[in-house]
Amino acid sequence: MAASNTEIHLKDIYLSSSSFQRPKNYLGEGEDKLSISIKTAKDDLPNRQLMTTLSVKVALNKGEVKEELAAIEMQAIFEYGEQFAIPLENFAHVNAAAIIYPFIREHLANLSMKANMNRILLPPFNFVAFHERNKSEEDNEQNLG
Repeated sequence: MAASNTEIHLKDIYLSSSSFQRPKNYLGEGEDKLSISIKTAKDDLPNRQLMTTLSVKVALNKGEVKEELAAIEMQAIFEYGEQFAIPLENFAHVNAAAIIYPFIREHLANLSMKANMNRILLPPFNFVAFHERNKSEEDNEQNLG
């Protein structure tokens, strides 16, 4: 289905890579302390399409040691109209990332349960603040360089 002049449509969403490693000697006692790292990327495709990639890495904190549990990457392809009002950079890093995130969240929850661990449920994430913070850091790097 092609997007009208002012609309955007999700054409496809898929898992592009996934790795999961159950920690050795995992006992599952108490609540797991997690570190989460998130990255977004935007690629322009032909025919008024864009692809957003969302990468999430999750590590288990054991004292001062972080043990990587999972690295998951999903991609979504969107088709947009000629007069789509939202800047594509903002859409890709905020809206599209927020559309992809629940799919990664569900994938990780299933992996952790199949590994006989406490279910890992990623917390809600503010992609607006994340994008603004990243944009501000990029502006600072450009001013320094």
